[in-house]
Amino acid sequence: MRITGLVVLIFGMLYSNAQEVLLLENAMKIALENNLGVKMIINQKQQAANRATYGNAGLLPKADLNGGVSLGATNSNLEFAGSIPPVEDVTAQSLSYNGGLGFSYAVFNGLGSLNTFKKLKSQVDVAGIQLNLNIESTLLQVCNVYYEVARQQQQLRIAKNSLDISRERYERVKLGLEYGTVSSLDLLNAEVDMNADSSSILNIDVGLKNAKRNLNVLLSRGVTVQFAVSEVLVVDDTRKIEAIREKALNNNTNLLLAQSNISIAEFDQKIQQAFYMPRVSLNASYGYNYSESNVGLILSQSSLGFTGGATLAWSLFDGLKKKTAIQNAQIALETNQLKVEEAKLTVERDVLNSFDLFQNSIILLKVEERSVAAAQLNFDRSKELFNQGQITTTDFRQAQLNLNRAKSRLNTANFTTKMAEIELIRLSGELIIVR
Repeated sequence: MRITGLVVLIFGMLYSNAQEVLLLENAMKIALENNLGVKMIINQKQQAANRATYGNAGLLPKADLNGGVSLGATNSNLEFAGSIPPVEDVTAQSLSYNGGLGFSYAVFNGLGSLNTFKKLKSQVDVAGIQLNLNIESTLLQVCNVYYEVARQQQQLRIAKNSLDISRERYERVKLGLEYGTVSSLDLLNAEVDMNADSSSILNIDVGLKNAKRNLNVLLSRGVTVQFAVSEVLVVDDTRKIEAIREKALNNNTNLLLAQSNISIAEFDQKIQQAFYMPRVSLNASYGYNYSESNVGLILSQSSLGFTGGATLAWSLFDGLKKKTAIQNAQIALETNQLKVEEAKLTVERDVLNSFDLFQNSIILLKVEERSVAAAQLNFDRSKELFNQGQITTTDFRQAQLNLNRAKSRLNTANFTTKMAEIELIRLSGELIIVR
């Protein structure tokens, strides 16, 4: 892979004994380990995996152990046929208890259970894709905020350099006033410009601190953690639109999610269609029953044994409820197929837009590099003329401002180009791999 020399931009790094230098790959790692949103999506994926079992799909037999006991005491009057004397106002006491083990198993239900299991497995895949979507979003935010910190660091360095120039100019004008070569107005202008540069540093410093706090929040760590970031940028300007488009159509996470939802809709349709098929189930039980009473011809009885059987059921008519459900399942499938087509169009559009932005950013970057080179030459020449007293302080300040603006535009162009490249990587489904 060729790395263009024009866009491999290596800036100085802010080293400080009190601050760590946080690399982008380390920031990504910390975010994936600590980010609360990622952790919540991981939990949701685990829940989906826990549901994808044979038992939840109805493919395993059911077993129930049950038992019971009852006591009774009632006043009874009994009159018998034949010569047996009646029984009047006798307290009848009864006792019964039972226990048993029962089994049931759906042998066939139109493949409804099998398709339910496949649907549950597909939902696990969807949960994984949704996790990747969340990870992509988190990493994209980390990159964006990380490079904003880097941009602000570089901007602060530009402002400090400008302040050094203004201080030098102020001291020179102050010395010139003592020798009578400049007016007091020149000194006031130099002081105003120096104060303006000082204010600019304060404002940039606030923006830098805010950006660092934003990054700390994304990393789910204390907002007051102090650090500096690397300002090394490597941009590959050899990327081809055809390769990016192909990767996006095969790997784009949003497109993969839409395609996975088709599988779930297909299984839903098959589950509903199982209604029209017969259902066969087996059941068996083994139990013990005992009962006794002090009134009546049978004082006690007990039973112990096994029972089993098979059931065949076929729903012939349910008021057209299932027909409506099947029709809606078919509509849901068609809707998801349309969503896939829409996702493809969206991905292709986003790839083209992002690639154009990336290419335009590279062109602008080269323009700004030339602008900085020209502004630097102009400033150096103006400084010589100013030191020789051949131009005014106003002219020198204008050259200084032109250089500052050119450097600021180049600084912004650097990070705009890098973020445009990262967006292409995300659209290609490679941002998670790149990390």
